[in-house]
Amino acid sequence: MTQALPTILLDEGEIRALAGGYVRADKQLHELHARGFTRARRSPLSGRIVLERSHYLAVTAGTSQREAQNVPRPNWTKAA
Repeated sequence: MTQALPTILLDEGEIRALAGGYVRADKQLHELHARGFTRARRSPLSGRIVLERSHYLAVTAGTSQREAQNVPRPNWTKAA
């Protein structure tokens, strides 16, 4: 039996659980921001909350956005 790959975005049930059970999007967004999920936002098309799984994993692992930004990026234009 194969396992399904996780989706890029958290689903509505995951958002609701993470936001303390709130159902209304404005309350969910406020709660998520208060818990450190600063990239949570409302979809301009549906009005629902959008949160990338990678951001959720980084926050819950304790990786701050500042630490993630301090990781040096490779310079692909530099000659070897």
